[in-house]
Amino acid sequence: MKKLLKLSCLALLILCLSLLIACDEDDNPTPSPDPTWKIVFEDNFDGDSLDKANWSQYESTPPPYSLTGSGELQIDGESSGGDATFVYNTAISGNYVRVNSKFRTTQNDPINDDVDLAIHINVDFNSDSRYSLVLTSDPSGASRDYELAIVKRINSVDTVLLHESMGGTMPQISAGNNYILEGINSNGNITFAVKDDGGTILKSLSLNDSSPFSDGKIAISGDLNIGTTGQQSIFFDYVIVEKYY
Repeated sequence: MKKLLKLSCLALLILCLSLLIACDEDDNPTPSPDPTWKIVFEDNFDGDSLDKANWSQYESTPPPYSLTGSGELQIDGESSGGDATFVYNTAISGNYVRVNSKFRTTQNDPINDDVDLAIHINVDFNSDSRYSLVLTSDPSGASRDYELAIVKRINSVDTVLLHESMGGTMPQISAGNNYILEGINSNGNITFAVKDDGGTILKSLSLNDSSPFSDGKIAISGDLNIGTTGQQSIFFDYVIVEKYY
């Protein structure tokens, strides 16, 4: 009899717990998983030619480019300079976008080889507007001082929102090493970072824009103005575009 009573009490306890859980689920439904960054586009530049379904080249007289066949987009330097800009053909909608791209250069003269790279976010060709997140170099003694800039372009007019030297031992970007450019527009919170190949931040800039862009395309660009003899190039290893959901 005692054993039966214990079992009945146990069954009643389980029933009560089940009812409590059901009520809690009705009143306080389990929240959905936290939003996160999700990849919406990735190009590792495999193959022998640029995928024109994904990319358009945007410049009137750009430096020559090619795919290496080993997973890199190669932009060759010229004595006259000039950007080679590649626009991802699909517009990214929404107020949150993040772009990552790995690169390296072969420029080896700290005075005469001038390199500039950029990620462009929220590109609108109708109004010629965008954010440009720029890594540029200037001669400094017997080496190169690399600088970062966040530039906002509205109706073809550029405004530098933030500009700083990377600091440290020069050149801060060494020929032959891999680096990562990262640009983020998080509903007007703009961040630009240069990282080493392991993902450690070497330098970053952040600001809040009270009138942020949304939507638009993304682009990458490279410019190597060479003063030395022989071939000098910039290599992009990949481009990854993410949205925050």
